[in-house]
Amino acid sequence: MLILKNIKDSELLLNSRQLFLRTIMHELKTPIAKGKIVSELIDNEKQKKRMIDIFDKLNFLINDFAKVEEVLSKNYSKKTHLYTLCEIIDNSIMMLMIDSFEKKIDIVIENNQKINVDIELISMAIKNLLDNGLKYSSDKKVKIYSTDKSIFIISTGKKLAKPLEEYFKPFHNDTKSLNHGMGLGLYIVYSFKDNKNTFSILFK
Repeated sequence: MLILKNIKDSELLLNSRQLFLRTIMHELKTPIAKGKIVSELIDNEKQKKRMIDIFDKLNFLINDFAKVEEVLSKNYSKKTHLYTLCEIIDNSIMMLMIDSFEKKIDIVIENNQKINVDIELISMAIKNLLDNGLKYSSDKKVKIYSTDKSIFIISTGKKLAKPLEEYFKPFHNDTKSLNHGMGLGLYIVYSFKDNKNTFSILFK
């Protein structure tokens, strides 16, 4: 009976969290949309672009949260198609919404093969790794290169303060393995050598 009660309590907590997140995300959509409309009225073109970019990024973040919530609640239906690695990486960088990305991200593609993926989910995963690499690297730069079976995101900086499994708890219940599946048809592996943090995305 105690086990059954714990299961019901966990389900209730999960449902409450999902309801809370969905409500917050829904409520944020309206002020973001209104903010973008008001931004269009700004006379200064530079300031106008800056404000519109901010609201666009907020909207992207809300959509990211929504996708993560759908995946975690198992309500997301993957839409897989064949995409080249160039298409995937370009889409990931577009989602970053940063200016002059070519000065911050070094891209090397050795094999522009096609892989069968949900481009929205894999792009979001790569985008988040690139974003963290740019934020926490000592030179505010990151390198991404691909082979026929992997994508590598490399940045210069300190080693992760915690074991990799701590960072993947929101995405994966099994944290005993160093290879973390994310339900996207790929695995992410972390390594640190010569002051370089490397996240390897390995395709099945």
